[in-house]
Amino acid sequence: MTKVNPSIVHAPGEDLLWSLSQTIVDNIEVVRQEHQQQGLAPLYIDAAAPHSTDDPAVASLPSVRECKARDQILSAVSKLGAIVDHPVSRLAKLSSAYLDVSVLHFAADNGIADVIERCATRPDGALHATDIAKEINMDATRTTRLLRYLTAIHVFKETSEGYFANNRYSVHFKKGSPLEAVFGMGVYDVGPPALRINEFMKTPYAQQEDATGHLPLNLQFDYPDKSMFAWMNEPFNKARLERFNRTMVMKSHDSYAVVADVPWDEMIPKGGTLVDVGGGVGSLALSVQASRTDIKVVVQDQEMMIEQAKGFWSQKNPDAIKQGRAELVVHDFFQKNPTQAADLYTFRAIFHNWNDERCAAILKGTIESMAPHSRILVIDSILNPTTVDAGFSSSVNELRSDTQQDLTMMTLFPSLERTRSDWDRLFASVGLEIKRVFEVRSRKTTFEVGRI
Repeated sequence: MTKVNPSIVHAPGEDLLWSLSQTIVDNIEVVRQEHQQQGLAPLYIDAAAPHSTDDPAVASLPSVRECKARDQILSAVSKLGAIVDHPVSRLAKLSSAYLDVSVLHFAADNGIADVIERCATRPDGALHATDIAKEINMDATRTTRLLRYLTAIHVFKETSEGYFANNRYSVHFKKGSPLEAVFGMGVYDVGPPALRINEFMKTPYAQQEDATGHLPLNLQFDYPDKSMFAWMNEPFNKARLERFNRTMVMKSHDSYAVVADVPWDEMIPKGGTLVDVGGGVGSLALSVQASRTDIKVVVQDQEMMIEQAKGFWSQKNPDAIKQGRAELVVHDFFQKNPTQAADLYTFRAIFHNWNDERCAAILKGTIESMAPHSRILVIDSILNPTTVDAGFSSSVNELRSDTQQDLTMMTLFPSLERTRSDWDRLFASVGLEIKRVFEVRSRKTTFEVGRI
């Protein structure tokens, strides 16, 4: 481990630099030890295939110790960069962040990772930019410039001048990947209205908790007085809705960590029932039942999603439907839950779509159906404090993505990501409280909620 020489006296700012550098070195050693113990290869950005811990399957999840170490490294690197960079230079770079998603969308939409994999014949797996451009029927010079930008943000690698190969990042967004839809949403659906946040903040609607119909989304697409869901379901938005639904597949990546780390045997007895409220196609329920075949799962959502869920389950586990171990139910979660006295009601990434009043209505509909033994499991974000006295912790790394998600909610919905005190107030308003928070290897926080 790297140690700071106690005989050297540093100014306060220098002490922080030394502390951050030691944090990075110490936690790199933790990651190295974990990989050695498990017989895993070192992390390597230029690998032409994903690292085994990049696979979201339960068997490939990094250990809890490694997850914490990685977060510490990322947080320290982020803070170190902010300290040593020139403020004006850093702010100028931030002003060009819109280019990242635009260029990522270019690569994913045109299947560049697939082109390289299919056409490269060199030992290093690289293909010349001219040949890539020919395959996607685009200008060679401009394609080269875009590929250089992608290489600069560590997506693809340039093995020799003009020759580009896949790396550990680019292999994750081949044509048809959910990430293709994520980048598309950033370019077409979320990015443009997000640029109008300042304009929205100057309207009287920004003073209201429920600004449905007057959000940045409504300003951008000239669609007043209706919600994002109403807009998405318009016939002219068929492609947008399909793209949105594909991005929801990314939510299933959290399922692996939740399934691995939540004590399901304790939460649901043999022969018990799990209800996944607003569960989409039911990826969480499917994953839980894979290891708990002795329970029944009920997936509830809107009719459109339940129709998709039927195809999903017929492909993944048709026997569960036939044998009555899985049930797909159309349900409006603002109404009383039709499944009475279930052992566990799960809500994954549901409440961040709604303001407190609407969340309270969702919870009341569930409480009406709960028995004394029933519990609620929430899988959502808990925003960490941004105060200086909060100190340095792994939460620094999570904070950027959580606050980005919070502003996405502000752009599209009259909703928000919540701090712990926000959650406590919401649950208390309907007679509930957080009973415990589980340590889960996921960006989402998982917590059990029950009656006060």
